[in-house]
Amino acid sequence: MRLFRSILNRIIQTDVLSRLAYYPDWRITQTEADAVSVVCGVLMNIEIHEVPLEGKPVLKELMDQYLAELVPYSEDVLDIHDPLEYRYFDLYWSEPNRLPLFVLVDGRLAGFALIRTQVENHIAGGEVRNSIAEFFIIPSFRLQRIGETIATQIFNTYPGKWMIAQLAEHNGAQMFWRTIIHRYTQGRYKEVFHNDQHWYGPVQHFDNTTVTPQSEVMVSDL
Repeated sequence: MRLFRSILNRIIQTDVLSRLAYYPDWRITQTEADAVSVVCGVLMNIEIHEVPLEGKPVLKELMDQYLAELVPYSEDVLDIHDPLEYRYFDLYWSEPNRLPLFVLVDGRLAGFALIRTQVENHIAGGEVRNSIAEFFIIPSFRLQRIGETIATQIFNTYPGKWMIAQLAEHNGAQMFWRTIIHRYTQGRYKEVFHNDQHWYGPVQHFDNTTVTPQSEVMVSDL
C-alpha cells in the first residue's frame, strides 16, 4: 500500500506540474485537494525556522548542493557564487536586513531560503525591495508544492515591494517563480529582463501590500 501511494502521489504531482506549466490560472478544487490528501497521505506540517548561529554548518552543506545545481545554467556562476565560499554567507547573521531560514517538513530538514531587504540601485532603480536571494528545496521534497507554500508564507510575512530574479538559462526556476507569483498576485506583477554587468536574466516585480493573503503555513522564530 505504501508503494502504491508513493507511485500514485508522483503521478498526480507530475500531472499537476504539467497543467500548471501550460495553464498558469489552473486551480485544483477543494474536493480534488481533499481527495489527494486522503489517498496519498500528503498532509504535511511545514515550518520555517530562522537559522541560528550554530546552524551555519548545516546551511553551508545545503548551500553547496544548491550552488552545484546552478553551475549548468551559467558559465559565470562560479564567479557569482563560489561553492567553497559564498560571499554573502556570514552577512546573514551580522546584517539586520538579511534573514536565513530553514524549511522543515514534518520535522525533517527540507531546504532553506535567504531573504534580504535593501536598496536595489541597478535592478529596481534605487528603491527598497524585499527579495528571496537564494531558495532551495531538497530534491526528495520537490513536486509537492512545498516551495510554493513556503514562498507564499514569506511573501505574506513581509508585505511590500518584492523582486525575484532567475538566471537566464534556468528555465525550470523561471517557470517555478512565474507560476507562483502569477497565482499569488493574481497576475498583477511586472517582469523585466536584465542584460548587464549586474544581472543577466528575468526579474519579477510586485507589490503585495494590496494582495489578499494566500494559504498559510506554520512559522516559527520569525
